[in-house]
Amino acid sequence: MVSDELRPRLHAGDVVEALDEVEKAAMFGRGADVIPLLRLMASEGSSLAALCLSLIQQELGEEEESRRALDTAMERADTATMHGLGMLAERRGDSREAERWYRQAVQAGDRWPGYELAYLVAAQGRLDEAETVYCAATDKGGGEAYEPIGVVLKGRGQFRWAEEAFRRAVSAGVRSAYESYGNLLREQSRIDEAAAMYERALTAGVGYAAFSYGDMLTDVGRYEEAEVVYSRASHLIGTENRLAKLYLRMGDVHRAERAWRSGIGEGDSDAVLEYGSYLLQTERQDQGLRLLEDAAAQGNADAHRVLGEAYGELGRVQEAEQHFRLAIEGYDVHAHIELGDLLAQSGRVDEARGHYRWAISLGEDVALAHFRLGLLLAAQGKAQDAEVNLRTAMELGDQDLRRRASEVLTTLH
Repeated sequence: MVSDELRPRLHAGDVVEALDEVEKAAMFGRGADVIPLLRLMASEGSSLAALCLSLIQQELGEEEESRRALDTAMERADTATMHGLGMLAERRGDSREAERWYRQAVQAGDRWPGYELAYLVAAQGRLDEAETVYCAATDKGGGEAYEPIGVVLKGRGQFRWAEEAFRRAVSAGVRSAYESYGNLLREQSRIDEAAAMYERALTAGVGYAAFSYGDMLTDVGRYEEAEVVYSRASHLIGTENRLAKLYLRMGDVHRAERAWRSGIGEGDSDAVLEYGSYLLQTERQDQGLRLLEDAAAQGNADAHRVLGEAYGELGRVQEAEQHFRLAIEGYDVHAHIELGDLLAQSGRVDEARGHYRWAISLGEDVALAHFRLGLLLAAQGKAQDAEVNLRTAMELGDQDLRRRASEVLTTLH
């Protein structure tokens, strides 16, 4: 029951988890199921319950009731509710209102909203202020705050301010920031600059930077250089798996399989996943499934997703669904989309729509999730809603996804 999951979140004042449970209920058409609990707890004085009630009522189109519940939440707001009000304002794009609520929560003694406040002001270029706020929330100092701020800004597409944050972290001597900065430059296709930054990371003793560096060189076809870079991390678990993928790109299947087996011998679950995925594409499919089941048993969420895909293609729908759901429990966002596809094909369109919306809310694979949701809505004859999602997919997606979305759009008119 949704209420059973939500009740302890509300009692604990866990605003992030409470809002997450409420949004999931709304996405899967179960919003009405939690209204009695929310009304009861709101009447008992829970401002967080009132805020959640407002969200559900808005989703159900009960605008007046939603407004009243929101007013109640704002009047009684404790720090958890202030945090939630800030999060919702930020999602609406109202940064000024979000900052106001975050600051009120922080001033009232809650450190957690300080993270959100730091990221919010950093995205506006107010990095000095962001560092001060972040340090107050975490007790970090000496420039350490700039790297996590940069990572979050990069994830949100704020490349300009992310780069400035990484520059400051590097200047402050934060060694791990070299790799983070290199990753940002790589994402912008500034290959030579990224290579120089990865070299600085390796010189500073950040061994795992060799993986990011080698992956970049592999992606741009500089295979011999990539092999040399990977060899500099030969003492680290994960190197053999990367070498295997490199050798496969080079067409040397024998060396690839030997490297994968070596990685598996070292206990690298990712090597099990990659080798199993490779075997699925060969005549040794049964061996691949066994390897992936082993990786899944070790808690590899990606293995559950790949198994879901494999069993889905084999028509073993129940097993596919089971693995997709286990992947979701392991925080594999893409599994929401894959499960949505499986459910849509099985005629469970309401559940499918919920998983596409869930993927969108989590902020990963957003373009693909909008595209798949657009396809589903188009198939249901909901042309206007389909067009909104397809146009979003065109705006956010790569060239291939833009082409596919455009083709579907032409069929709607």
